[in-house]
Amino acid sequence: MTPPPSIVWAEQVLGPIDAWTDLPGGMSSEIRRCRSGRRSFVVRHITDLEWRQREPGLIDAEATALTLLQPSSVRAPRLLASSPADGMLAMSWVPGELATTPSSVAERAGDLGRLAASIAAVPLPSEHALPEWRSWAPERPTVPDGGDEALWRRAIAAGRTDAPSQSSAVLLHRDLHPLNVLWDASGPVVVDWVNACVGHPHAELGHARWNLAVLGDEDAADAMLAAYNERSSFGPYSPWWDIMAVLGLLPLPVGLGGWHAVGRTDLTAARVLDATERFLERSLAAFEH
Repeated sequence: MTPPPSIVWAEQVLGPIDAWTDLPGGMSSEIRRCRSGRRSFVVRHITDLEWRQREPGLIDAEATALTLLQPSSVRAPRLLASSPADGMLAMSWVPGELATTPSSVAERAGDLGRLAASIAAVPLPSEHALPEWRSWAPERPTVPDGGDEALWRRAIAAGRTDAPSQSSAVLLHRDLHPLNVLWDASGPVVVDWVNACVGHPHAELGHARWNLAVLGDEDAADAMLAAYNERSSFGPYSPWWDIMAVLGLLPLPVGLGGWHAVGRTDLTAARVLDATERFLERSLAAFEH
């Protein structure tokens, strides 16, 4: 069998590979665990060419983030090699289990909040080359098919207001959610840093809270925020971040393949839309209060 391009590249930069296994959950990348003797490592190949053209700094961002994290308290893979032009990166393999069932999401929600606070506390050098956070919301958001038009119109109006001010920018994972965190006896290990950037500390939370609301419920999302606030000193959280995270999902429906690959086949497009609108209604009520 002809090896895939990522394996060919990995052998060129890291030496012979004895075997490889595809890992589940990748939405825009092929992720493979490789074995070479007693060593294991992971190779990412971003295969979504449109995404790579739109965001040419993805591999550089992940490489930079993994380097910054090594001396910190946030556990993450170790960078081994990267080729931004090819959309490829090799990193150490880390063991751990995902927490994606409703009960495990509820159990880990507080830990995820504390983890987000730890990421925000990672020291940033004056020159780091990470991009600044920007919203994923489209320029002209539209109401999703089957959605509550009045609700989404309120959200779109809220999204046009100014972002909360910030005193300083911090490191952001930018896609922090249960599918990107592995758990072992020592705690969490954060993977998938291609969206790493810097920005307002609370920019980390809206996307994570939406994921918790869908995978679990609104109580899990609130538990994460409460735990984060116990560890941070960045001031009160604005639900504007929740609203912008939801607008960044448009046009719905979101891709379900990643969730289905880890066993959450209960999450249909209809159920995700329903959970999203419940989360959005609560956030809008707080924002408009």
